[in-house]
Amino acid sequence: FNMGGTGIQNFGFILGTEIISLRGYEDRTLFPGDFGGVIYNKAVMELRYPIVTEGVATIYGFGFFEAGNNWASHKEFNPFDLKKATGLGASLFMNGIGNISFGWGWGLDNTAPIDDGSGNFTKSNGGRFIFAIGQTIR
Repeated sequence: FNMGGTGIQNFGFILGTEIISLRGYEDRTLFPGDFGGVIYNKAVMELRYPIVTEGVATIYGFGFFEAGNNWASHKEFNPFDLKKATGLGASLFMNGIGNISFGWGWGLDNTAPIDDGSGNFTKSNGGRFIFAIGQTIR
């Protein structure tokens, strides 16, 4: 397993992995071992408030709190060692398309630094824009 981000950039079928979303963190930043983890733990609490419920589309706002982590082996598993994130957003549901969600997630814990491709390393936690189309992210 790889964890982080919205989980919609899933090309794991090529490598035999699965991306588990954890909003507020960069995609695949909770990545133990050489090829990802063998066990993960995740909890989500989301509060939704309907804004528009009639007509062609349903629109609602939401606030969330998530916690999760990923481990390279069963021996390393610790259900209390979780990376936490919180955020706000809105979602539009339309028949035939599904959900279109956007929002802002904030990773509350540090993870390993990320190489941005130019040799510079950035923090993996902090504010992140959330966008997903055609699926529910949680």
